[in-house]
Amino acid sequence: MIIKTLEELFKKIHKVYPDQLVLLKDNQFIISTYGEANKNQQRHHRMEEKFIYPIKSPAGEDYQVLAATELNKETLGFLELLINLYLEEIHSLDKKQILQYIATGHGKEVFLKSSHMNILKDQKSYQLIWIEAPLLEDEKELAEVLEECFKEDEGLTVVPTEEGIFILLEDKRQKEQLLGMAKTIRDMVNAELYLDVYIIISKEFNQLKKLPKILQGLKEVLLIGKTVTVRSHIYLEDELKLEKTIFSISKKEREGLYADIYENKGFEEMDEEAHLTIETFLKNNLNLGETSKALFIHRNTLAYRLDRISRLTGLDLRKFEDAIFFKIAMLLKKSI
Repeated sequence: MIIKTLEELFKKIHKVYPDQLVLLKDNQFIISTYGEANKNQQRHHRMEEKFIYPIKSPAGEDYQVLAATELNKETLGFLELLINLYLEEIHSLDKKQILQYIATGHGKEVFLKSSHMNILKDQKSYQLIWIEAPLLEDEKELAEVLEECFKEDEGLTVVPTEEGIFILLEDKRQKEQLLGMAKTIRDMVNAELYLDVYIIISKEFNQLKKLPKILQGLKEVLLIGKTVTVRSHIYLEDELKLEKTIFSISKKEREGLYADIYENKGFEEMDEEAHLTIETFLKNNLNLGETSKALFIHRNTLAYRLDRISRLTGLDLRKFEDAIFFKIAMLLKKSI
């Protein structure tokens, strides 16, 4: 019998024992056969419960079972066996398995196990690198390649999940280091597995219990990034704030804004070269020199292109306000 979560275990117990049972550790509520929906109700039940039974885990930790009615010796023994089977499974997990467990949204129980505090501690900051492969069946080989590549780096852990792979970074790294890692991953995976992966790097966070929410947010922002910047495969979550804001607006409102902006027919007359020039200019923070290098063109050629865009649209991208307006216009067009 494999019990994946404590909630699942207590649902099974509730089928054979209909009265309420509560599991505590260090006087903290963990789970009840009634679930966790109403914490006030849980407190009320705890006041009424008169029967307390100690349980010692395989790791020697003390738990308490609170019961509304008295348990006979056989029932208590069976209950203790079920709970200890679960706790033994939890205590045997290594770091990667613990992180997989937390990523599913069931990390609460892990944090209540003091035996894991030497494996996972809340640092001042963590960061995630989320890697999305074209096909789910590619992920096993991808994880093996990543683990081999970073086996000497003790500050990170490669963690496969059902939807992709994330790397947890337990030490602070600079933006250039993170982008360098992402580029190394893409190049290596492409060379060894002939796969073209997408990568997004999270903002810093300081609590591992936030892991499920952060992973979900990264997946959503990556989808936005792939929609609005088709030429890129590496993204920084912190640099997609405007894009995320635009996509948080309802589609109907975006369509209305789009219609208002694109009454200016000049937007529709721009060719692919103009769009590439604009995207590169915005990406390089309106810097003429850096944009020229990125496009492999002369600075004068860039100036000519910007003048032509200005004649078509009435916007001078060298002006900050016009550049912001143009970026919003482009995002709206791509989001519809």
